[in-house]
Amino acid sequence: MRGAFVASTLLAILVIPIVSLAATDLDMRAQPSDGSRTGAWVLGVRLSQVAIDYSNGAPQQEADKELASLRVGARLLGVSIPPFPSRSGDRGQDHNKIIGYLRGVESSIGNELNLGYPPDHAALFRLGLNCTILQFVYRPEDPYFGISTPIARIIGDLATTAGLPKSFWEPLLNKVDQKASREEVVIEGDKMNADIKNYFTEKLNKLRSKLKPGKTSGDNSE
Repeated sequence: MRGAFVASTLLAILVIPIVSLAATDLDMRAQPSDGSRTGAWVLGVRLSQVAIDYSNGAPQQEADKELASLRVGARLLGVSIPPFPSRSGDRGQDHNKIIGYLRGVESSIGNELNLGYPPDHAALFRLGLNCTILQFVYRPEDPYFGISTPIARIIGDLATTAGLPKSFWEPLLNKVDQKASREEVVIEGDKMNADIKNYFTEKLNKLRSKLKPGKTSGDNSE
């Protein structure tokens, strides 16, 4: 379903199903941890990718299946995902509608996350979402290129709030500042996501290694 939107294969290896995080966070809201942080970020990345593919003409049945899967993970986080807007068949109009949709869920899901978690969770969700939007709208040759710069700044602010190393996200912002080619920016965005994925994978592996067989994250008997 990824279509031609993702220019490199890096995000194709972005496979950290939110559902699997239940193994380390049976009640994410009761005990926020690296599992819930990862879930928030993955939700932002995947929801925005699926939405963009939908606006690009992905089959309705496939979009519905992806959305249903994402809603399972969203329930674990205690947030809700609204349905995608109807498509008109006009690609430009559908793109505008899906960007509006993503800005809407950025606010609604971000607010839900802020109600139940520390601020870094909403920041991670919004970070994943804004990276996808930047990759989608970035066109240095476009007279409206100026919209990319504020998005890049938002990414920097969100990554800082999330406590992520500058080495993950600063190269992407530099590419935007330099008005690099779209391909370079898409690749740099994919690299940022790969770095974040590896960062959280390492943290989750350490968390799982601390859990004894049959012990849940809610067991603090040690």
